[in-house]
Amino acid sequence: MGFSPLIVIAIFVVIFLAVSLRMVPEYERAVIFRLGRVIGAKGPGL
Repeated sequence: MGFSPLIVIAIFVVIFLAVSLRMVPEYERAVIFRLGRVIGAKGPGL
């Protein structure tokens, strides 16, 4: 009963989300890139 393709896809999605979410410290700003293009700068908070 090998690995289902859905399980493999779910694992990749979890890994992708884990490496793409970052906390921004209160005194820093983050530049957001989407597909290699600058989307904008974000400050701390949600």
